[in-house]
Amino acid sequence: MRKLVVSLLAALALVLGLLAPLSLTGSAQAAPPPAAAKKSGGYKPVVFKMKRPQKKQKKVPHAGVWNRLAKCESGGNWRINTGNGYYGGLQISPGTWGAFGGKRFAHLPHKASKGQQITVGVRIKNGQGWGAWPSCSRKIGVR
Repeated sequence: MRKLVVSLLAALALVLGLLAPLSLTGSAQAAPPPAAAKKSGGYKPVVFKMKRPQKKQKKVPHAGVWNRLAKCESGGNWRINTGNGYYGGLQISPGTWGAFGGKRFAHLPHKASKGQQITVGVRIKNGQGWGAWPSCSRKIGVR
C-alpha cells in the first residue's frame, strides 16, 4: 500500500511539474508563449495523418513448376471439381487442404485462386515432399 501511495505522489509531482514549472525562488510561474503563438492568436495542434500501409503483390512462387504440375494433375484447370475427391489445379484433398492452412483462403481448393493453391502446394511440398503428387512429380522431373 505504501509503495502505491509513493508511486501516486511521484506521478502527481511529475504532472504538477509539467503544468507549472517552478523558478529558482520556488514560486510557480507559467512559461511565456513563444512569439509565433502571440502573433497567430494561439497554439495550433499538429495533426499527423497516418497512411495505410500498401499491401505488396506477392509473386506466385515457382510458377513454372506448379503450372507444369497442374497441367499434369488437372489439365491446367485451377477451378476443376470432377467429383473424384480432389480439387483444384493441384488436385488436393479437403483434408490436406485444411491441414496445410488452405481454409484460410477458401473452403475447398477449387474455390481458391491459383496463387492461393500454389501457396498451399508449397506448404504441402515442404511437409510431405513431391511424393504428395507421386505420378505427376515424376513426369515433370522434380522427383
